[in-house]
This record gives sequence, structure tokens and C-alpha cells, in this order.
Amino acid sequence: MKQIARKLIELRTRLWLSLFRTFTKIHANRVVLWSTRGSQYSCNPKYIAEYLCEKEPGRYDIIFAFTPKCMNMQVPPAIRKVKIYDWSRRLPGIAFMYYLSTSKFIITNFRTRGGDGMIGKRKDQLFIQTYHGGWGAKPIELDYNFTDRARVVARRENSITDLMLSTCPDRTLEIRRAQMYEGEILEAGSPRDDIFFDSQRIAIARNKVFAHYKLPANAKVVLYAPTFRDRDTKHLDIYRLNWEKILNAFKQRFGGDFYVLLRLHSHIARLSSGVSDIINDPHAVNATLYSDMQELLAASDYLITDYSSSPFDYIYTGRPCFLYCPDYEDYISFDRTELKFDIKCLPFPYTESEQELCDIVSNFDLDAYQKSLSAYLHNMNSFETGHACEALAAWMKAEK
Repeated sequence: MKQIARKLIELRTRLWLSLFRTFTKIHANRVVLWSTRGSQYSCNPKYIAEYLCEKEPGRYDIIFAFTPKCMNMQVPPAIRKVKIYDWSRRLPGIAFMYYLSTSKFIITNFRTRGGDGMIGKRKDQLFIQTYHGGWGAKPIELDYNFTDRARVVARRENSITDLMLSTCPDRTLEIRRAQMYEGEILEAGSPRDDIFFDSQRIAIARNKVFAHYKLPANAKVVLYAPTFRDRDTKHLDIYRLNWEKILNAFKQRFGGDFYVLLRLHSHIARLSSGVSDIINDPHAVNATLYSDMQELLAASDYLITDYSSSPFDYIYTGRPCFLYCPDYEDYISFDRTELKFDIKCLPFPYTESEQELCDIVSNFDLDAYQKSLSAYLHNMNSFETGHACEALAAWMKAEK
């Protein structure tokens, strides 16, 4: 039955797309974007859309697509919202398919899998795949557990992709190898990371996050943002920590009034209601449902994470990041088979227990840490300069 329903949805989608592609024209200034399958206003699509609004006012007709329950997301007045799906049966919305068929530029950050209405494209349309991560330790796609179906979807999407974005030479190689993409790559960094090169935007993000969670103006913030575990996406015990003990270590080393924001990965965000059971501390806040991870990173004074790619965004702040990996052996054995490189050799202090984490915080040497960051970035040959949005906008102008 599920297979029949899927076929009917695909048939309906193809019919509407065929009608729109036959009887409508492509608008050279129209851009349609969506992030995390329409569940967020975030990541590269958000920062591209806002750059175009701010730096190219009036040039583009910008449409951001959301799932029905996320249509309440706040966007700038110059951006129009549209529903990706008409209702809970996940039938692609007719309005979304119209904009998908009439936009010169189509931009997202996830494999569309053919289920978001992205089945082919018109001759003069351009599809930009920004992906949702830059460089990181976790192997992806062909380097990981790539099923035959996923391989087919990737190849189909690659065939209509006109541009992908890269953050460093190793990421470019990964795009070619693991994502099997042979088209054009823009080596200018991730639009979402531009924020870390702009002190004014960092301050705005910090004020926004502090206001949202009603944090004291002089508070210091630790962001705990672990990734998900493939082998267990139903329980939160692995993310349970003694925050009174850990925050006390931060307070003794750095001084100030500390709070922790805990943000679960989007893959397990549905478990957000259970976070209160693992952060039983008055200075611990559940930030899982906050839409924009980059704003949380910009607002935080310190980051604790694990196998996530977030340190490779946060690195541009120059602020302390700690890797807490209590299940390292299990993770590399059962979740990802192996990592792309040894995370214990990264410039971010590594630990596998609460006590080790507290000890590392207590003895943290900021000068030595920042020297390590500089050396790592030099060897990484990062493409990030704070001008990724500008570079992409220039590419779009040239293609018009």
C-alpha cells in the first residue's frame, strides 16, 4: 500500500509539474529556497536569502518554503512563504510546485530524494545544492552506509545540480568522491559561516538568543550540541551530564554566571520534550527547537560537542570548543564504522568522561588553544573569509 501511495503522489506531482512547465515561464529574478526539508528557517538557504534581501534589494523575488506546521517561522518582509506540502499526507503543494517550476534559482541544503517535488527541472533553471554541513569528522554518503536507493537518488539529483559549495580542499574532494558530484563547485565557504566574520551580526545574534531565553545580560553561555547516534534515536541517556559540576568548573576557571543551552540534533529533535529529564539544573536550558544553529553558536562563549561538524563552524569565532565523547569506541564501531580522521588530534580538547571534561576546563590555556586553531586553519586551507554569500550572489548574477 505504501508503495502504491508513493507512486500516486509521484504521478500527481509529475502531472502538476508538467502543466506548470508547459504553460508558465521562468522568472529570471525568482529564487525558491528551503532548509532541512522545510522544517527550519536556517542554515545556508536562510543566509543566502537574507543576503539577497539586504545587498540586492528589489533584484530578486524570494520564496522560502516550509512544511505546514512550520509556516509560522519569522522571515524578513521581503521574503514570501509557501507550503511545501498541502497537508499531512505529504503531497507536494501546488503553489510550491508552481514556484519550483517558475524560479530561475532553486536552492536547498538536503538531498531532496525526489519527495520534495524536485523531480527534474526545466532547461534554463539552476539548482544549487548547499548541503547542511561543511567539513567534519563523520563520513557521509558513499563513504558511509550508502544504500542502493540512496545511490540512485544521489545520482538523479547530481544530474540536475548546477552548483555545490565547498569550505576547504578536503571538502571539495569529498564532494567529488563521497557525493559522486562531477559538476561545478564554488570554493568560497558556507554562506551560513559568514556571520562569524561580522562582529555586528554576532552581537545581534547574541542579543536575540539571550532575549529568547531570557538570560541575564552578563551571563556566559555554554552550548552543548551533540550529534545523533544512528544506533539509538529513541533515548537521551547518552546526553545526560552533571551540569552543576561542569558549570562550576567553567565558573572557577573563567568567572561569571554560567548557563548551558542544550541543543539536540535535528534528527532527534522530536525527543525535545524529554530534555528536561536530563538537564535538571536551574542554569540549563533546552534549546533544541531554536531554529538557527548559527545564531546559537554566535551567541555562545563556549561549545561542547562530540562527532558533530559544528566545531568546524565555531572555529571561526576563536572561542573554546571541547569534544566530549563518552561513547567513542561504540560510536566508531557501530555508528560510523570509522571517522574520516582522528578527532583526538584536532585543536579542540578531547575527553571521554565528565571528570576529564571538568579537569580540561579547569586547566584550559586560551593562548595555546588559539595558536593551535591558527595552525589548524592554516593547514586546512579554509576557503572561509566571510564572503561566501557575496561569491554566490556574483555567480547568480553571472548566470542570469
